[in-house]
Parts: sequence; C-alpha cells; structure tokens
Amino acid sequence: MRPNEANRREKDGELANTDLRYRRTERFLLEAFDAALRERPLDKITVTSLSTAADINKATFYLHYRDIYELADAYVQHVAERQVAETDCLDEYFSEPRRFAASIVADFEERREEGMHIARNGLLHRYIDAYATAMHARLSELNPAVDDRRGSMTTSFVLHGILSLLPLCENDFPLVIEVAGDMLEALGEHGKAHFGQGATVASTPTPNTGPKATAKLTR
Repeated sequence: MRPNEANRREKDGELANTDLRYRRTERFLLEAFDAALRERPLDKITVTSLSTAADINKATFYLHYRDIYELADAYVQHVAERQVAETDCLDEYFSEPRRFAASIVADFEERREEGMHIARNGLLHRYIDAYATAMHARLSELNPAVDDRRGSMTTSFVLHGILSLLPLCENDFPLVIEVAGDMLEALGEHGKAHFGQGATVASTPTPNTGPKATAKLTR
C-alpha cells in the first residue's frame, strides 16, 4: 500500500481522530484559511499559499482535503460549532423564547465581521446549516427529542428564519427580536411535543427592548 493511501485510510479511522499531529495540522489549516479568507476571495486562495501559511507541504494538505472547497466546508462547520459551544442561552429556547431570540441576534451582531467574510464568499447558507445542526445537537442534550428529525427541522426553520430577518429588516434588532419571539411562542406546542414533555417554548412577558437592553446589540 502506498503511503498516501495508508494515510487516507488512517484519516477515516479512529487513529486519525486521536493523532496529535493530524489534529495540529487541521488546526493550522483552519487558522491559515481563516486569515486568507479575511484578506482575499475564496476563488483566489490556493493550496500552495495555504500550505505555506500552515507550514506544511502540498502533499500533506491533500491528505486532509481534496481541495480548497472541501476545506471551506470544514471551516464553516468549525466556526458554527465553536459559536454554538460558546452560546449560553439554550435553556431560553424552551422557557423564554424572546430572550433566546435576543441572545442569538446579539451574538451574531458581535460576530458581524466574521459573518461578513463568510457571506461574501458564498458560504453563508452552508454556515447556517452547520449552525442549526450544532444548535439542535445541544438542544437535544438538554431535552432529548421525541422525534429527532422533526426537532431538527424545527431548529433549522427557527434559526434560518431569525438570521434571514436581519438583512430584511435592515438590522432593526428590536423588530427582529419581536418577530422571532412571536414565531418561537407559536411553536410552543410543537417544541413540547418534540423536545420532551418537560420542554415548552412558553409565552413570557416581552423583555425590555429599550436602549439599555439593546445596547449589546447596537454597539
């Protein structure tokens, strides 16, 4: 067996997932790609330039990814999973939907620059898909879904809806929060049915969306 074939097979096996050198190279590639994407369009990023930035050779790059576009998919998944891991408002999805919507909008406003270079390069849809998948996984840890497929579809619907409202409403954050909160409250019974009997996307008083409450969103 040729070395490249052996390494490709190793990538798909358990050993590759625990190999420190493999994971370190993955990290270097993702960091190099992030820096490159902030400086130039996706179609101007080359395997040669990324390999140089990550301090690896091109052969090593191809042990990890088929091409730049496969790396781009891995990158948006990495970004989405990291952001969801940093989110601390998950329980509010079930109990205080308006506060959940406010937290999501605030998080995306804080990450505006990161989101812009993803969107500029045609990666936004894949990013939102990855974000919704990661969010559903964490929500299911809190309240295991009775019907996981339906629960996943609901999470995707909610998050795509919230994020799609931002440009449509010209970043009118209080309005986005109000509409998204209404949508989540309307899905309350669905959430109760498909995320466990104890889970409810309950109606709650609308939180203060005045200047103080939206300061985090507009800074």
